[in-house]
Amino acid sequence: METPSPSSVQQIPVLQQIHIATHHWLNDMSFFDDETRFLSSLLDKYFIFLLSHEHVNRIQLVNERLKQTGIVKSLIRADVLKHQKNLDTTLKNDIEQREDFLKLEHTRLEEELADLAKSFKSIKHEIFKITEEVMKSEKLNLLKD
Repeated sequence: METPSPSSVQQIPVLQQIHIATHHWLNDMSFFDDETRFLSSLLDKYFIFLLSHEHVNRIQLVNERLKQTGIVKSLIRADVLKHQKNLDTTLKNDIEQREDFLKLEHTRLEEELADLAKSFKSIKHEIFKITEEVMKSEKLNLLKD
């Protein structure tokens, strides 16, 4: 993907800031992918064997929420890529009348990404709570033996 020429970007500072933000979002989403893969693997391959029956259902529910959040993230990523393409086209062709549309689109995506981050944070919190409970019960079992 070509980047707009520096002179074109500098002529429209608001769009330049939006363009930079979309690159950051895509980088954040790549890291989100790594975190999701790690947590999913942790839940599927390790936790499920270490947990008592009472925690298995919670892990399955959390894993399902993690998968659903991944689907939402994929949809948002597609929208961000489309937004970035619109920005590139606008910046290359110096089309000023699209600035309002791009700002509005950017705000919508920003809100969707904030909701996604909130949802993902909630999932991680639940995983940490389950981990804490398991560690406490394991510690109690060790003390009993």
